[in-house]
Amino acid sequence: TQPHEYSKVPESTMASSTSSDESNMCLASSFVTKARADSKVIIKRYNAMLSRAGDRARASEESVPASA
Repeated sequence: TQPHEYSKVPESTMASSTSSDESNMCLASSFVTKARADSKVIIKRYNAMLSRAGDRARASEESVPASA
């Protein structure tokens, strides 16, 4: 592998490789956007679950006498 070997690569192949990179970036960004949306839903559900658990814990604490 000589350093000047890279210059032998035709322009057309270079162009096609960059365009595929761009499409990959688009795919990646759309995937990230979808993942963010999914995680927001998951976080909402998780928070709801936590708050319900917290309410239950508080209710059980209140039912127990303060002296105990």
